[in-house]
Amino acid sequence: MRCNSLKLWLPLLLTFVLAGCAATKPAPQPLTFTPQAFESGQKCIYTAKRDNALFILDASLTMGKDKEVNFLTAKNFISAVSQSLPSDYAGKSGLRTFGHSEKQSKKETESVVGLAKHSRADLQKGLDSVKYVGGNSPLGVAIEAAAADVEKAGGTTTLVVVSDGTQNYMDDVVAVVKKAKAKLGDKLCITTVFVGVDPIGKKYLESVVAAAGCGSAETAAALSDKAALAAFVDKTFLVCNPPPPPPVAAPAPAPVPVPVPVPAPKVKEIITLNLLFDFDKAKIKDEMIPVLEQAKKILNEDPAAKFTLSGHTCSIGTDAYNQKLSERRAAAVKNWLVSNGVAAERLDAAGFGESQPKYDNKTGEGRKLNRRVELQSK
Repeated sequence: MRCNSLKLWLPLLLTFVLAGCAATKPAPQPLTFTPQAFESGQKCIYTAKRDNALFILDASLTMGKDKEVNFLTAKNFISAVSQSLPSDYAGKSGLRTFGHSEKQSKKETESVVGLAKHSRADLQKGLDSVKYVGGNSPLGVAIEAAAADVEKAGGTTTLVVVSDGTQNYMDDVVAVVKKAKAKLGDKLCITTVFVGVDPIGKKYLESVVAAAGCGSAETAAALSDKAALAAFVDKTFLVCNPPPPPPVAAPAPAPVPVPVPVPAPKVKEIITLNLLFDFDKAKIKDEMIPVLEQAKKILNEDPAAKFTLSGHTCSIGTDAYNQKLSERRAAAVKNWLVSNGVAAERLDAAGFGESQPKYDNKTGEGRKLNRRVELQSK
């Protein structure tokens, strides 16, 4: 009897023990990520690797399993990446979601934070506003809309898809990616971050990256390591530019040299000698002597200077005749100066005929004044 009682109670006892063990199994917890400090400094001046970084967050029903552990992991990841980007990060960032509970949105995909200069606060505010999961998983619709977003923004873009990859009525995302690549080419790369444990979902996201041809397929579990997250942010979003070399101390100023006076450039001076030659004559008259004496005085002020005596005529007569006449007038003045003590090598004589009138040849007075000799320094 006692044996029969033990046989009856033993299975029940084991059932209670196993049930108690199951009840004490801890529920899965969302992964956490530690933001990494990337700031420009002595080692790097950071710039954006691509112009735009657009995060695509899966908010579909499958992300809500186990008290939304994957959904919360995905949000934690995007937040940590945003906080890791340098404060002076010049690239644009944005957030788009897909799936949705009707309490969140009735759209299959929605732009929560439009592409604009990266702001940690704006991206966090957008993440905090996505509170509910639900619906199917139209990742292709989200990528198609994201491609339109980045085409409008211009420049190069990395799409960062954070999802469990579970095909809960997912569309043909690979075909959508290929279509976007055909339009945008190398301007578009896609990186996926797999959250969860479903190997089929992981493989599905890897196929998205393969279709894009650039980017990388990551797992949230691996990126929960600090060093791994830092390497991911560095390779995906940043370019490390070497800082400029430190300024070299300027050498002590050399003694200021005493300036050597520079002689002013010699200005050619033209002196019109008031020698009124008779018409068709080149003879030196007595009334010209005072003027020639004055010219001699000017020449003697600088014995090293050289001069040109230029003869001129009025317009009466032929060009050829007037040319010869002007030469005779210049020669006559030179001969007088040389015979009165001026070295001949200091003087050149040239005639210009009627080609350089200074006065009006239409009047008698003008023609008279044009019959002149001028003294010009060389």
